[in-house]
Amino acid sequence: DPSSQALAWLTKHLEDKKPEVIIQNDENFVRSIELAVRFGKTLIIHEIEEIEPILYSLLKRELIKQGPRYIIQLGDKQVDFNENFQLYLITKKSNFFVPPSTSGYLNIVNFSITKAGLTSQLLGITIQHEKPKLEVEKLNLLKKEEEQKVQLLELEDLLLNKLATSEGNILENKSLIELLNNTKAKSTTITNSLRESHELQKNINNERNKYSLFSNFGSSFFFCIGYLKNINNMYQFSLNNFLRIFESSLQLQFTSNDKNDGGPEARIKYLTRSLEKMVFNYISRSIFKQDRLSFALFVIKSMHSRLFQPNEWELFTGQLIPDIEGKEFNIPLWIPKDKVTKFKHLQSVCPVFSNSSIINDIELWDTWIKTQCCEKAFPDKYSKALSPWQKVLMIQTLRPDRILVALTLFCSGAFGVSSLDPPALNIAKLVEAETIPTEPILFIITPGADLSQELLEASKKILGPNKFHQVAMGQGQFDIALSKLKSCAEEGSWLFLQNIHLVISWLPVLEKEISILKPHKDFRLWLTSEAHLKFPSSILQCSLKITIEAPPGVKKNLLRTYEGWTPEYIANGSVIRAQSLFSLAWFHAIVQERRMYIPQGWAKFYEFSNTDLRSCAELLD
Repeated sequence: DPSSQALAWLTKHLEDKKPEVIIQNDENFVRSIELAVRFGKTLIIHEIEEIEPILYSLLKRELIKQGPRYIIQLGDKQVDFNENFQLYLITKKSNFFVPPSTSGYLNIVNFSITKAGLTSQLLGITIQHEKPKLEVEKLNLLKKEEEQKVQLLELEDLLLNKLATSEGNILENKSLIELLNNTKAKSTTITNSLRESHELQKNINNERNKYSLFSNFGSSFFFCIGYLKNINNMYQFSLNNFLRIFESSLQLQFTSNDKNDGGPEARIKYLTRSLEKMVFNYISRSIFKQDRLSFALFVIKSMHSRLFQPNEWELFTGQLIPDIEGKEFNIPLWIPKDKVTKFKHLQSVCPVFSNSSIINDIELWDTWIKTQCCEKAFPDKYSKALSPWQKVLMIQTLRPDRILVALTLFCSGAFGVSSLDPPALNIAKLVEAETIPTEPILFIITPGADLSQELLEASKKILGPNKFHQVAMGQGQFDIALSKLKSCAEEGSWLFLQNIHLVISWLPVLEKEISILKPHKDFRLWLTSEAHLKFPSSILQCSLKITIEAPPGVKKNLLRTYEGWTPEYIANGSVIRAQSLFSLAWFHAIVQERRMYIPQGWAKFYEFSNTDLRSCAELLD
C-alpha cells in the first residue's frame, strides 16, 4: 500500500470492530500483539519493513490444544488464542518480500494505484467539491432503488405463497383475485418508479461524466510524474502530495482576466490548465535544471499529443529517417548547402515545407535564418501556417545552435508559463504556504551548498531566537540527531540535519521515528542530501523536495540573491555599501553562469556557492 489508501479504507471498513492500529517499531509492539490474540481484537500493523519472527507462529496458526482452550507460542510466552482475533499487515514497499514458506498463509492484496482507480478517486473528489448535491442525490437514488426492489420481491413472495396455499378453484377465490389485482397495480407502480429512477440516474451520471475529462487528465499526469525516477532516483513523489495539489486547484476561481461563461466546460478547461501549472511548478522545483526541459517535453508529448502531427516526434528524436532516394524536392535558394539533406527529410514528414507560396519568399527567410534569436523572429506573414512544433523542427534542421532555446520557448507556450524555472526560493514564504509539521523538507543539494545561515535567519524571523538546531550527520551523530528530533518536535523548534546522504543505512530508523512523532504545530524538520542511488524511496515520497543549485541566467541568479537579502540588511549602511552589494551579487551571478563553459576559462569546476557570497558580503562590512 504505497499511498496509505488501504489503512484509511480498513479503519473505516472495520469501524464496528474498533481495530487497534500500531506500527512495527512501536515500543509496545509485542505487548499489543499478545493482548489482541488473548482478547480477540482486530489488529492492524502498518509500516511493515519485514515480517517479524514473532508473527510466523500466528500466520501459520501453530495452535496447541490444552483441554477446552487453544494456546499459541509468541516468542518466549504462551498466550491464550481467541478465535475472533484478526490480523492485517500493511507495507508501503512495492517490492515487499514474502518468504515462500509464509506466502501460502497470507492473503496478499495489492493496493497499488491504477490509472482507472485514481481516475475514479479524483472524479469523486471533484464532484464532492464542484457538485456536492449531485453525489447526495446519487446515493439517495440508489437507496430508494434498493428499497423498491425489496418491495417488489416481497410482493412476489406473498403472491407465490398465497397461490401455493390456496384451496379449491382459484377463479372462485375472491381474496386471491383481489390480492392478484393489488399486486399487479403495486408492481406496475414500482416498475414505473424504477424506470424513472434509471432515467434520473442516467442524467446524474451524464452530469458527473462532464468532469471525467478533468479527473482523467489528473490521473494521467500523476502517472507521467512516476516516470521521473528513471532519470534520477531522487525524483519520487507520493499520491498524497499530488492529491493535496489536486484539491488546491479545485479551490481556485476564475479571475477577471479569464473568460467565464458559467458552463462546466469552461470551468473544466480552467481547472485543467491550473492543475497543470501547479503540478509542473511543484515538480520543477524538485528536479535539477538539467532535467526540467526533458520533463516538460515528456509531459507535453504524453498529455498534449494533439500538438504533434504524425511522424513529427519520431523525426525530431531521430527514430525516423525518411527515404528520399529518387524523389523530387522543392529546395529554395536560401537553404544552406550543408542543410539540404535534412531539409528534404523535413519536407518528407511535413508537407507544409514543400509549399512554394511559403518557402520561396527568399528575402524574408534569408533574413530569418541569419537572425540571432531566430526562434522569436519567424516572419509574421507565414508564422500562422506553421504549428509551434513545426517551428521547432525547422530550427532543429536549419539553426541547431538555437534548438535548446526554441524547445524552452515551445514548452513554456504549451504550459502557459513565462519560464520553466521555478520562482526564487523564499524560506519564510515556503514555511507559511506549503510546509506542515509532519512532512520533512528535503533539499537536494550540489557539493558545497550550505543553507544553515538562511534557515537560521528564517527561524529567527518566524519563531524568534534559540529555536533553530542543526546536526551535521556522520558517524556518532545518530543518538544526538534522534534526541534533538524528539525535543524539537515537543517544543516546536526547527531541526536541520545536514548531509544525510552520508548515513544512508540509518535513514530507515529516522523514517520510523518521524512516523510516530506527534509534533508541535511550529516544528519543522529540514534535511539536506546530495543525489544518491540508494536513498530510501519512502522518505523521498513523504517529503517536500527542493533542489538547491545556481538558477540559470544572470537575472534569475540576481533575483535569488536578493530574495535571501532582506531590505533591512541592504539598507543597514551607506549607499556605497548597497551599491557594492549589488556589484557583488552581479559578479557572483556572472561567475556561476560562466561555469557552464568549463573547461574554457576555468581550470576546474568550483561551486562558488552562497557560502562564498556570504563570506564576501561579510568582508565588505
